[in-house]
Amino acid sequence: MILRDSAIEGARFAALADQESAAGCLRAREQINATFQGKLIAEIRCRTENENQEIVEITAGFSNLGWLGAHHLTATGRAFREK
Repeated sequence: MILRDSAIEGARFAALADQESAAGCLRAREQINATFQGKLIAEIRCRTENENQEIVEITAGFSNLGWLGAHHLTATGRAFREK
């Protein structure tokens, strides 16, 4: 849920009229670092699609999930740009 919420918050922030895609990546990274205290390595990609939608994708690997083993989780946030 934290990855999902960070992706959504990053996309919403990037979609503000005075922001750009890179700002969404920074916002998502801040959220993840604040929660996991820098102990989670996540790949964050931000882009504008069709010139009106901001997309933030976060992929993170978790290796200590007990019997589940190592897994990668991906979360995507989308928000329409303000005009």
